[in-house]
Amino acid sequence: MIIRPRQLSDLLLVPIYTLRAWLYFRRGIRCSTADLLHARTQPERDYISSLVTRARFFYPAQVPHGWAENLMLLGSWVKPLVRLFAAISLLLYRKAEAINKTMMASEYFWMRHLQARILAGRDIDRNVVVERLLEIEHFFCDLHDDSHRMTVFMCYAFIEAHCGSSDNRISALLNKAEEISLSRERFDRTGALIRILLYRRYLLNQPKLVTAVAQASDLVRGRQPH
Repeated sequence: MIIRPRQLSDLLLVPIYTLRAWLYFRRGIRCSTADLLHARTQPERDYISSLVTRARFFYPAQVPHGWAENLMLLGSWVKPLVRLFAAISLLLYRKAEAINKTMMASEYFWMRHLQARILAGRDIDRNVVVERLLEIEHFFCDLHDDSHRMTVFMCYAFIEAHCGSSDNRISALLNKAEEISLSRERFDRTGALIRILLYRRYLLNQPKLVTAVAQASDLVRGRQPH
């Protein structure tokens, strides 16, 4: 890849942008905490408390969780590193759960927490989590929310891999997630297709690394499957 001058300057500015974002982020947390003290109604307090919990723990947990997913491009041999990053994110998810259990029990937050538990190699009660995922799937079917339905099938795939199911079973669940993703608007499915590609590499070692990189590059450039 050729780095053009403008790209190089943008790259050098990344630490500055990151520092500015962190300062704004911290300021937002302080302001929200102050607002929480002055909230007059319980719904208002609950809403602000949810925002503060997300900012302090849930969103920071997404960083190591995201790195764990990015490493999946290299395949299953990076499992120790994936487990390390997932364990870090799991620690932050648990802190968020300790502060705001209601928020972490809601659908999307619960599924991200579940994924981190599985990636970190923690034990799960399959019957309990599958029953909960079925409830979430039906809930989002009624809402016609394909984004979260797709996430449900990704979770199914992780559970099957965690429990030692066959590659065909895992592949079928990822195919279903991909099918749901392709039914969404074009601009809204790139990230989802890349995630599915990463999960295939990690859970099934498919496709080969060179092919996976090429496919990811095509997705980023907008050359998406139809």
